Amino acid sequence: MRSSNEGERNRQTGQNCFCNNRGMFGKHAIRLKPAIYERALESARKAGYSSVEEFTEHAIEKELERLETGSKIDTKAEIEKQLRGLGYIE
Repeated sequence: MRSSNEGERNRQTGQNCFCNNRGMFGKHAIRLKPAIYERALESARKAGYSSVEEFTEHAIEKELERLETGSKIDTKAEIEKQLRGLGYIE
């Protein structure tokens, strides 16, 4: 089991960091570059996730669903709708 100190050492030395998923069916690890791990950590905190692992799992699930259904979020109408919902445009 990796300790939080080991993750900190990895970030300081520039080594890849791990995201571990210890689910019901086993354990899987994903190597992330330290800069990506830091971005994921910050985003997870801002979004209220309990861990980087939870955030990463959710992000991967969303992307897989998007790819599997062939949906595109980046149409002009949908972008405008999202920006209105966020209060950036009226």
